[in-house]
Amino acid sequence: MLARKWADTAALRAAQWGLVTSAQFQQHGVTRSDQLRLRNTGLLIPVANGVMREADRTGEGFLASAQLAWVSAVRDLTPSQRLSAAHPDCVLTGTTALAVHGLGRPGEGLPQLAITRPRNNGGRTTTTTRYLYRSTALSWDDVVIIDGLPVFTPAAAIRDLGQDNRGHLVDDLAGYFADIAIAAADHPDRESIVAAIAACGARLRPAVCDVRTILDRVYRKAGVTDDGLMAATIWGGLWQRRFTADRAHRIVATALSVALDVIAGRTDDDLGAALTRLLERNGEARKCVVPDCEWWAVEQDQCSAHAMQRRRARVLLDPSGPNSVTPAPPRSGHGWWGHLDDDGETIACHECGERFRALTRTHLETHDLTAREYKQRHGIEQRIGLVSTEVREQRQHLVATNPRFSDRFRRNPDAPRLADLPPALEDNSH
Repeated sequence: MLARKWADTAALRAAQWGLVTSAQFQQHGVTRSDQLRLRNTGLLIPVANGVMREADRTGEGFLASAQLAWVSAVRDLTPSQRLSAAHPDCVLTGTTALAVHGLGRPGEGLPQLAITRPRNNGGRTTTTTRYLYRSTALSWDDVVIIDGLPVFTPAAAIRDLGQDNRGHLVDDLAGYFADIAIAAADHPDRESIVAAIAACGARLRPAVCDVRTILDRVYRKAGVTDDGLMAATIWGGLWQRRFTADRAHRIVATALSVALDVIAGRTDDDLGAALTRLLERNGEARKCVVPDCEWWAVEQDQCSAHAMQRRRARVLLDPSGPNSVTPAPPRSGHGWWGHLDDDGETIACHECGERFRALTRTHLETHDLTAREYKQRHGIEQRIGLVSTEVREQRQHLVATNPRFSDRFRRNPDAPRLADLPPALEDNSH
């Protein structure tokens, strides 16, 4: 009888790389007493809580650990039931997935599985798996099946690593990403891998993953050894802050693709010239059209500071100009509707006409208004600070020069941007 039950579970064990759980055994009529007899006869050996392996199967290496982690995550369903579900229950991700794809070394510790489960459900820990919780359902679009094991695509696994902004999964994340990029030089999904690395590297804090370290390692692997060239381009200054987040991602992805083409032997272009074109101030990137401004043009031929100033329309006189056919905006108290009366050092209060370096809460309380109510009454956008240009520039300088403030107040690339001025005022807002 026991031999027949053992034979009935042969297909299940073969589909799970020789692994089987106690719950699956019971569904096939193998009681706990039968399981104990199979273990005593030497056919099974316990490998985890509620999971056993055939004695003649080897269980060494990171791939065997990944298989054990996936089986032990859901113990009451068969592989066919799990792989035919509408959404994956759990998928290999992070360094484990990249190691399965042959792009990097597996991380130290337990295999990493992405799973949809709220954190307030206890967040159970096991001896076989490290769970990376997700708030949304997993999708088969980001999954490939390798030897019966669901594995995230390299780009999806890299995005999961990018969420680890404290360095818990990989100690040297920048170096790890650089090795992944080099290993992906001939990979068919190279473009998506490069785009994912560029997105993670450009938005994470430099203390965790500095994109300049990634570019430095990749370009040195490609044969660029000129430290002067590196200092003028990759290492130089705060070039990442001279671009919007999307444009910085594109620049990093392009720079990585050029270097990987050289590593893969697909081109003989001069990498030094390519770096100069991408990152040097006098290269392909355009300068701001404002005279004597040396910053990059990021929006409508203006740098980020002048573009923001154009949107805020900090003017003292009639924005339409004395000889313009554009009608003047309506008055709003002691100023123009939707504009800050800013002369560079002070701004005027629309309520009383007095000038201050900043309209503080204390002053606005004298008019029985909050800052939000004041802006709504006079048509000023809520994201515009009630401070003069001098105070604003001092704060920007503090953010740009102090690393502690820079990490805390860096602009969120996913946040909504300020709306442009109406077309009637756009041409005369400079």
